[in-house]
Amino acid sequence: MRVAPSIVLTELDQATLERWAGGRATEVRLVQRACMVLVAKTLPEST
Repeated sequence: MRVAPSIVLTELDQATLERWAGGRATEVRLVQRACMVLVAKTLPEST
C-alpha cells in the first residue's frame, strides 16, 4: 500500500493557503485545492 508523505508548510505557505481558501475573489479551483491541502495537512500520517 502506498503512503503519502506528510505535508510540511512554512508559516508563509500556510497563511497563503488560508487566504486563498477564504477568498471570495479567488478562482474556485484554487480555493478547492487550497482547502484540500489544508485538510490533508491536519490528517494523521498513515503507517
